[in-house]
Amino acid sequence: MGGVTNGNVDAVSQNSDLTYKQAYVAGLRPDITDPFVTVRIAQGHGFQWTPRYGRLYDVEWTTNLLSGFSLVAVGIPWTQSEYMDDSANTNEVAGFYRLRVHVK
Repeated sequence: MGGVTNGNVDAVSQNSDLTYKQAYVAGLRPDITDPFVTVRIAQGHGFQWTPRYGRLYDVEWTTNLLSGFSLVAVGIPWTQSEYMDDSANTNEVAGFYRLRVHVK
């Protein structure tokens, strides 16, 4: 990608306003809407996602979306599809998780 005869990796793909590079990293098809869905786990503090082959996932957490996120799990392999939080974060009244994806 990025060569004279190749696509522009920073161009917006047809997949939910992601760039071609973002779609590739997430393991999604850039030519169709292919949502990357996360689902909250009913029991406990955590969530599930549909993992993609060859990806690593990091989980971040915050109580305030304006104050930034803190890492709570790093390098979760693509063979795992859920994260259960057993840290002190679970004592908070409310919070937000963010899932980051990297190509292995």
